[in-house]
Amino acid sequence: MRNRIAKFLVAVPMTAGIIVNTNTNSLNTNKNLLPSNDQNPVNFTENISLKVTKQHEQSSKSKIVLAKISKDKILKVSVKDASSSNENTVTQEQLAVIAKMVTGHPIEKMLPFIAKRNPVTAAFLVAIAKKESNWGKRSPRNANGDCFNYWGFKDRRFPFASGHSCFPSRETAIWAVGNRIDKLVSQGRDNPAELVVWKCGSACAKDGNKGKWISDVNMYFRPILAAAK
Repeated sequence: MRNRIAKFLVAVPMTAGIIVNTNTNSLNTNKNLLPSNDQNPVNFTENISLKVTKQHEQSSKSKIVLAKISKDKILKVSVKDASSSNENTVTQEQLAVIAKMVTGHPIEKMLPFIAKRNPVTAAFLVAIAKKESNWGKRSPRNANGDCFNYWGFKDRRFPFASGHSCFPSRETAIWAVGNRIDKLVSQGRDNPAELVVWKCGSACAKDGNKGKWISDVNMYFRPILAAAK
């Protein structure tokens, strides 16, 4: 009997019952390709494991733009690869101008998302945010904190706080507000004088303060757009 048991143990090693899930590492790696909402997206760089497939690596390419703010500070912003099919995004020169303007303000953390918009929309995102909220220093908040709404924007798809939309993340804010500006620009409102409807809507003809809004937005819109050319 003992000889039979010994022969069985030799034929079936004890390690045969251990099953390794080879997909676990790749799944966990994929979760780390994007920053969480708590991470500072300005300082975020992609951490791509060597175990990720070659195809995934190619789709995750990015480059780092070094925007010089001062002699001792450099802001790293992750933007789309130069070979991307969407080439109509902000230039390195424009990004450097924006970074110099907004450093130290809440909107600074939105730069990776602003960098992916077309130059006119990016210029409006920054210039209007300066006028409406001082780049996020005066903006709606709820029980969870910042609503990431620096433009006085109202979108019924998102809950309201202090009369304005409350976005769940910085990226969502730039997506929603940027898309609205894109639509207005496509209608020919590609300068602050035309986009003043952002301030007063259909009542602009009777708004005596619209000139101030136009000039204040122009103060930041024009140098940003000029740097993009």
